[in-house]
Amino acid sequence: MNRRKNWRGWAAVCLACALGFAGCKGTDRGGEDASEALSDSASGEAQADEAKERRALRGSGSLEYGPEAGRALTKEQEKLLLDYMNLYFASLQDLESRGTDGLFADEKQEELAQEAVELQISLRKMQEADYTLASWSYVLTLEEVAPQEDGTIHILAQEDSVQNFSQTPDRDSRRYGSPHQFVLEEKEGAWKLESHMSFDPVWLMLWNEEGELEAEDVMQKYADAAPEYLERAGEALSDREKDREREAEAVEVQEPYDRQAALRYARRYVQERNGEWEDYGSRGGNCQNYASQVLHAGGIPMDIYGDAVWKWYWDEVSNGPGARGRSSSWTGVDEFMAYAEANTGYGLAAEMDAPYYDGEPGDLLHMGMDGDWGHTVVVSAVVTDEEGRTVDYLVDSNTGDLSDYPASLYGYPEIVLTKIAGWNAE
Repeated sequence: MNRRKNWRGWAAVCLACALGFAGCKGTDRGGEDASEALSDSASGEAQADEAKERRALRGSGSLEYGPEAGRALTKEQEKLLLDYMNLYFASLQDLESRGTDGLFADEKQEELAQEAVELQISLRKMQEADYTLASWSYVLTLEEVAPQEDGTIHILAQEDSVQNFSQTPDRDSRRYGSPHQFVLEEKEGAWKLESHMSFDPVWLMLWNEEGELEAEDVMQKYADAAPEYLERAGEALSDREKDREREAEAVEVQEPYDRQAALRYARRYVQERNGEWEDYGSRGGNCQNYASQVLHAGGIPMDIYGDAVWKWYWDEVSNGPGARGRSSSWTGVDEFMAYAEANTGYGLAAEMDAPYYDGEPGDLLHMGMDGDWGHTVVVSAVVTDEEGRTVDYLVDSNTGDLSDYPASLYGYPEIVLTKIAGWNAE
């Protein structure tokens, strides 16, 4: 495989963060009263201690090598990667961008790094929930380390991370296998980041709208697209808030949905795959296949009757009645949504596009952009405010593999709820 094309397959927009510490400047106050000066000094020291505590890292990470990494980095190069990761999470702690700390060799890459971290901060700040971080940790696994003829080092890595949000400090919000691409270069005797790329919401929007981008186009297009993405996210959040006024529809149901059984299955197969089913991770995504399995584990039977079917017996597509093949509704997001809305009689009983904040653990959320629904996740927990109002959901998902992660931070601006009532035997 051509290495450049392989790297483009991983490519996303640059998402990096660097951290700088500003010194505290004093002022010569001349002949002021001594007690006042002591009081001011104590107050200043307390403020300095508070600021220091706030800026202290509330997490840490480690670096590992995959079995096919190829070669080990030097301690200096490893430290550069860990510094990048630490500084990124440090900015998310209190949702304050901390500037740069000389991590990048190129000023334009630093600017894009700032755009990316500001996007994450802005997305988290617009939510009703408190998504500052009480603690965090990560493992960065280097899957490929490839020195180039020009002296740079290309690195493919995967991040497994845990974030404990201040809103839900006792819940480990986990991300598995998040891809990263680093390019390191030596400049004036020191190793720097030439670039860093990873998927984020703006890259997803650009990819959906324009397809694969040339490297020279990414930076400007990203900078131009970030405000538009945040505007869309804000509008979608406002629409969901207005949805509180809508009444749920009555759904006729004969048999209950075993939410606890569904959640046990969902949790078990976030990171691994159940070998009894096909894995569609390399064929457009395993998200809806996983969600369908979760519903089935919760007692919802396959529906092989009538025009609206939902089934998986083997991989060959079969959208007609009968116990054979698989229906598109089992693995496709749009197709499942259509089935959930259209089905009557035997099988799933649900309200598709239910009032957004009426969800419970075991329900499904469908995510997309401009009405193009491309992802399905399973609600694992309800996030509430001090008054007990639902303000968000934690979700489990496949492709990407996330556990107890806030739905509002997933990246897709538009989200709709499918409320599972149970199933009907006739």
